Amino acid sequence: MRKTLIGVILALACSAYAQQDDQRTALIQQLKAPHWTDRAEALDKLMHVPGILRRADVREAIIALQEKENLYSRTSDPNTIGDLPADEGYSDEYETNMITALMVIADQFKDGRAIGAAAASNYNPDSKFGSWLADQPAAVPRLASMLAHDLPVAAGNAAYVLGVTLDRDHRVGAKGIRAYKVMDDATAKQVLALIRGSLNDPNGYKRMHAIEALGMAGNASDIPALQELAAKDKKVSEWATAAVHKLQTKQMDQENQR
Repeated sequence: MRKTLIGVILALACSAYAQQDDQRTALIQQLKAPHWTDRAEALDKLMHVPGILRRADVREAIIALQEKENLYSRTSDPNTIGDLPADEGYSDEYETNMITALMVIADQFKDGRAIGAAAASNYNPDSKFGSWLADQPAAVPRLASMLAHDLPVAAGNAAYVLGVTLDRDHRVGAKGIRAYKVMDDATAKQVLALIRGSLNDPNGYKRMHAIEALGMAGNASDIPALQELAAKDKKVSEWATAAVHKLQTKQMDQENQR
């Protein structure tokens, strides 16, 4: 009798595990659905399963999904990835779930591909995620590439995050700041040159974030160019004026420390 009971329990357990596997497989498949709401639903269900990101197949599916969403956001062909109309945006919940998953995958599993996918996603650069991204060495090459070649919004976000990174690196060792540099000196010079080169970009959004980045990471030599933008470019004059003030304050602080 006891052996029979144990056998029944084991059979039920195996059945439950098999059912969980089937559900996970179905949700992974749903992540490839044509309409974004179906993809969002699948991701939400997966994220509510305890420990789900320990599964390599789930991590791979989520990273692949973000890479496809990034590609879709950069094409005018609505049939390339899904069917999101031009005047419809993804829900905040979907984007938050995606970013949360990618951050966990990157932090806990040291997955550089997850960082690259996250860096190219749609996000507010002045956010907790943007701050986290600024601390990721693996994000620098992707962000630098975006700054040089990507669409204005993505490039503007990249400029801002890289500005944060450069500013923190400059203040390395200060109280409350991490004790390592994300960029080596040669990379920092290249990134700063890309940011400076974006000051006269035709797109106002990209100029705005390049100006903000320069206000964080630039030096006194950048003040004249920023002052000129403040005087002549009405779209970004407010940000240019603020950047000039930041750099002048930084210059005064440095002189007082001598």
